[in-house]
Amino acid sequence: METCMTTPALQGDCAEVEEAMGEYAGFWLRFVAYLIDGMILGGAIVVICGLLFLVFYSVIREMPRHLDPSDRWELWPFIIVVYAVECLCLSGCWLYYAMMESGPHQATVGKRAMGLIVTDADGYPINFGRATGRFFAKALSGMTLAIGYIMADFTPKKQALHDMVANTLVLRYDLKAAEQPQSNTNQ
Repeated sequence: METCMTTPALQGDCAEVEEAMGEYAGFWLRFVAYLIDGMILGGAIVVICGLLFLVFYSVIREMPRHLDPSDRWELWPFIIVVYAVECLCLSGCWLYYAMMESGPHQATVGKRAMGLIVTDADGYPINFGRATGRFFAKALSGMTLAIGYIMADFTPKKQALHDMVANTLVLRYDLKAAEQPQSNTNQ
């Protein structure tokens, strides 16, 4: 008996796992999952930016009200704060997606809410490196005027451009079917 595993909840022989996994996830399910994740990350970013604004308020308050265009150095504290916040937000988003999709549930909070998991092309969990590549490949999906995302509804395996680059799949799964006790076939 060949044993398959995609998540801790989806373990057993391959036929049981494939039955629980279901079909490929199309654009709209993924879009709703993205909106849920966006609300979570957006809320975190608002809190972080608010805290950083309070911390750097004294720097911003001390900036001259009428900047001299010939003196570029007057803006450096503001520019440093902006870049620091941008780097912090990008790093936070990257870690959120990469750690969650390569973690034991193989899904972000939004994907879990929609019953989706991220796997490699063979249905196995992805590692942190592949999840990182998938995250940064999303820039390609966005640079194509979002056609890279929309194409998830038109490809045979419902892959977006970043899924093709990272060789991953987003699958629907029936967690209730996966949680049912497995029958012992050795009896």
